[in-house]
Amino acid sequence: MKVLFIKRHSLGREDIKEAFERLGHEVFYFDGEAADDRINPDFEDRLKQALDEKAPDFAFSSNFFPIVSVCCNEKNIKYISWVYDCPHISLYSYTVLNPCNYIFIFDKIMFDELVKIGLKNVYYAPLCSNPDRYADKGFISDANKKDFSKFCADVAFVGRMYSEEHNLYDERLVGIDEYTKGYLEALIEAQLKVSGYYFIEDALNEDIINRLQSVVHATATPGGAESVEYIYAHYFLGRKITQIERERLLKAVSQKYELKLYTPNETPTMPKAINMGTIDYDDNMAFAFRNAKINLNISLRSIRSGIPLRCFDIIACGGFLLSNYQADFADCFVAGEDFDYYVDENDLLAKIDYYLTHETEREQMRENAYEKLKKYHTYNNRIKDILDIVFEK
Repeated sequence: MKVLFIKRHSLGREDIKEAFERLGHEVFYFDGEAADDRINPDFEDRLKQALDEKAPDFAFSSNFFPIVSVCCNEKNIKYISWVYDCPHISLYSYTVLNPCNYIFIFDKIMFDELVKIGLKNVYYAPLCSNPDRYADKGFISDANKKDFSKFCADVAFVGRMYSEEHNLYDERLVGIDEYTKGYLEALIEAQLKVSGYYFIEDALNEDIINRLQSVVHATATPGGAESVEYIYAHYFLGRKITQIERERLLKAVSQKYELKLYTPNETPTMPKAINMGTIDYDDNMAFAFRNAKINLNISLRSIRSGIPLRCFDIIACGGFLLSNYQADFADCFVAGEDFDYYVDENDLLAKIDYYLTHETEREQMRENAYEKLKKYHTYNNRIKDILDIVFEK
């Protein structure tokens, strides 16, 4: 089959393209950097022309884009999208109803919510990784001995701190009244004590919404049906909660253990942590994941149940994973056999201590997860599953 791949800057793009090709499909890239636009006549004209000229069996994109759906629907061409972001506000566009769509969701709670509102063209598909890409990276060899030591760590964390970029809570809610500020701070503290359930959207009552609207007037995007509660809960509060949680947990870890942080953000509140700065995701990341004894995952709070890509990549690089609780792990791995999870700060510190002092068990779990990922959770596996659903094989 022929695939028109909407090319954007996204993690895993080349892995997905190669998976299509390994499965025998012909892939044509289409420049999709403007696909986020809801209205863009030039983009639509170019995409429709490409659909006519290439005559693909389907178009594909990582994440769902309404403008692509509109063009594919007009040309009667299947549009497959695989959503890896949560929140993903485009899923509230009315274009999700277009019959051309086949929308695959990595977060089961998000998937269930879309099914409950009546969508018939959404499917659940966890993320995955490409262990072959990392097979020659992250391991001790004569070629990399000189660079190996700087990636060694008892504990490592790769990710943003959300202390600067995209922190809408601090940037745009500076003018809220004291009552609303107190309510939100209490809500944040309550959510920080709960794992596996994100209740912020339900807790934003009409009075609080009106107070927030007086400072930042949130509205649905053109052609969208998302609620203002959804916007505040996921785009304002979700990132703020994640910032606080990452800062608190990582500070606590750094006070007891050697911790290396690979982040673009400064970390002045945790002077004992070793801030390594930004790491290249396509190169040195594999060294960091493999050569840390324990790799931490602290999920963005608006990812309700899904397994973040970081977790699959840690395992694909041969690293040991210790994550916050995410319900969808049960669909892919076994806690205590392939990885482990923590439920709060005390549990996190206790499990770090345990796995640092039980090397044989830690190494066996790391190997278990790696072998399971190679067998079941590669891009080849996932793309084949997706196409089997779309073409009813």
